[in-house]
Amino acid sequence: MTDVATSHVLLGLQKEQVDACAQALRSLGARVRSVVPGACWLCDHVEAASAEALVSDYEATELCPVARWPRRPPGLVTFDMDSTLIEQEVIDELAREAGCYDKVAAITERAMRGELDFSESLALRVACLEGLPVEKAMLVMQRLTLSPGAADLVQALHANGVKMAILSGGFSLFAEPLARRLGIQEVRCNRLVVANGRLTGEVLPPVVDSVAKAEALHELADVWGLKMADTMAIGDGANDLRVLAASGMGIAWHAKPAVSKQADLAIRRLPLSAVACLFPAWLERLGGR
Repeated sequence: MTDVATSHVLLGLQKEQVDACAQALRSLGARVRSVVPGACWLCDHVEAASAEALVSDYEATELCPVARWPRRPPGLVTFDMDSTLIEQEVIDELAREAGCYDKVAAITERAMRGELDFSESLALRVACLEGLPVEKAMLVMQRLTLSPGAADLVQALHANGVKMAILSGGFSLFAEPLARRLGIQEVRCNRLVVANGRLTGEVLPPVVDSVAKAEALHELADVWGLKMADTMAIGDGANDLRVLAASGMGIAWHAKPAVSKQADLAIRRLPLSAVACLFPAWLERLGGR
């Protein structure tokens, strides 16, 4: 991300902030236009550092670099699970139960930064879980928490008839109950092998990696009769890059720097519900502003 971007989107403005903030941005030479009144403004030809310093004075707002802008709200939104839809990395939590947290967390971090091939890193991490009783593994479910704004965004999408899917390199053992809880229609995740009530340290092939995520997006769009331009993908790690690129709008949420640079829109601080600010109908279902 360079200091000067072609376009930024300003998210989260309150109604009473709009006029003053727009005037201040224009004083910096920005071309400012409203997309969703009081919530989302496109700012062209703005110096990022100066504009971010100005915007920092406005509570609960964020100036986000944007590369593509959708013509209409998408009909399908997909979520990564770990560190996107939920706050935790499930495999790290499983490693706590198995007593190998430090080893697994270090591999996870390298994989999320794109330093390791995902399939290889997954195999290395899951192997550390060999022998963990399923009953003990399921204790992790009790610790999983939705990311800030996740429930509100999902509710807004349901209210607008948007299809949803979890596309994750994480595990179906946790993603499927989460999807049922939130009413998300589809799940594509890795499956842990279990024998005699214990994890074997393996995953069932084929592995759900970055290629599989992108393929799943194409497949689901076809199933629901949608064009790829009418899809949105949200994720945070290197394993999400292909699906973000394949979608009509790829959003990096609280993501690693390399992912934020390549996404269509990068949200670094605001809750996941800020995505609803992009479209009036979605925002209305959050209660408006």
